[in-house]
Amino acid sequence: MDNTPRIVARSLADAERDLPKLDSSDAVVSIGSPDTRAPEGFEPDNPLHLRLQFDDIISHDVGLGDRRIHPPQPNHIQKLLAASEAMMESDLIYCHCAAGVSRSTAAAFILQCVSRPPGEEREALEAVIEDRPMAAPNNLMVQYADEVLDRGGAMIAAIKEAEGRRL
Repeated sequence: MDNTPRIVARSLADAERDLPKLDSSDAVVSIGSPDTRAPEGFEPDNPLHLRLQFDDIISHDVGLGDRRIHPPQPNHIQKLLAASEAMMESDLIYCHCAAGVSRSTAAAFILQCVSRPPGEEREALEAVIEDRPMAAPNNLMVQYADEVLDRGGAMIAAIKEAEGRRL
């Protein structure tokens, strides 16, 4: 019997609607920019709820003019991975970001990889895309996770392969 939780990626609008209805034993990964608040229903004192704050930047080469940017950092991924052990005991892991396309799908992909052995990165990404067809996981987040999880580039390769199939 498979005890892997259902891992989903959603938008902030979805989270505003869904989080108040979730059970307190469901896990939540709430991702937003540093100047944004978590949605209603996010429980900061719940050990299964994790708030990560950084901008949706996919490369350190990206600039936004005079605006100070906050790209994802390795410590954000380390926090996600540290929380993942407890989250894997949940029935549901609900990941959200602003649009539900990049940061949340990267988190969902990372968590799918955590729940699977090395060599199943493609299947992990396919599970995310099946749940969220518009998924475009944040490459920087995935790159950091690939390194920490010692996947030898397989996570990034899965993304490139999926992008190639979409073109």
